[in-house]
Amino acid sequence: MTIEAAAIGLGYFLLTLGVYLSSNAVAIAGAALWVIAFQPVVKVATGTALGVGYDYVYLERGEPRFKMEYGSYLARTRWARIALHLSGAIGSPLGAYLAAMLAHDRLPVTYWSR
Repeated sequence: MTIEAAAIGLGYFLLTLGVYLSSNAVAIAGAALWVIAFQPVVKVATGTALGVGYDYVYLERGEPRFKMEYGSYLARTRWARIALHLSGAIGSPLGAYLAAMLAHDRLPVTYWSR
């Protein structure tokens, strides 16, 4: 989680620097970091809020893998387990949306919506 939090912080720094310098490349790099880093943070936070514990974390090809305590996962209701899995699909779009909202006034190429 420390690595993910650092990536979110670095992404914020790059986004604000890109907006300040009017640099689409720097802002897009920050947005890319947010797209990558928000997914595990949202999923683990949701799991923790729902009462799911985690045994350990490891990196697989640079991507963090959080291993749930299977018993705590199975003890959740069906809807809590569904919500946990759906939360894994929210983080990356959330990171992209927040980056777009931060850059939309000053960097139309970074924002780029139709």
